[in-house]
Amino acid sequence: MRVLMSTPRAALLLAGVVAIVVVAAEPGGAAGARIRESKYGFSFTVPANWTQVPLNGAKVNTILNKALKADPALKASFVKEVEDAPTNKTVFLAIGSVLDDFATNVNIIVTSSAGYPDNNSYFAIADSQIKGDLAGGGFEGITVSVVHLPFGEELEATYSAHLATSDSYVYGLQLYIKHKSHIEIVTFTSSSQSVDVAATEAMVKSWQWN
Repeated sequence: MRVLMSTPRAALLLAGVVAIVVVAAEPGGAAGARIRESKYGFSFTVPANWTQVPLNGAKVNTILNKALKADPALKASFVKEVEDAPTNKTVFLAIGSVLDDFATNVNIIVTSSAGYPDNNSYFAIADSQIKGDLAGGGFEGITVSVVHLPFGEELEATYSAHLATSDSYVYGLQLYIKHKSHIEIVTFTSSSQSVDVAATEAMVKSWQWN
């Protein structure tokens, strides 16, 4: 049975060397380009002012310098994200605004659903896996629940993490979208739970299966 969450991303966030905030959309942001992931058959829209980071490394230095205002620490973290994309099964990464040393971004990881049942027992089994993985990553206040989305019932996890570099907390929200033979893991994190909720709603409304 597969562990659902990307533990390398969790470790990076908690390390506190560079805090990465993962969100899907900024409230009130204008819609941008529609992103199509042909291999796994889904598409969604990101805000117009976001910058997609190519995971093949093409022009990554130029793109990151512009998006992150040449901040060496933030750039190093995103270069690491790109390098680790094949291992982490990351299929999409985009950067939003940089606020208080946090770089907003959207991250989508796709993993196999092999080993998980197709009936309702999937929710209970995956619930346990998600809670264990998040707790192992050092996250706090973990909740996992079944949510009703336009395309069906899926799992949603929420949690918080204390940043080692300050007294601040960040709040995370993950959607586990099970479709055919894969699970799409969409992660949102910010310093505000309300931003996570707004980001989730924006992503869900634009999500389509191709």
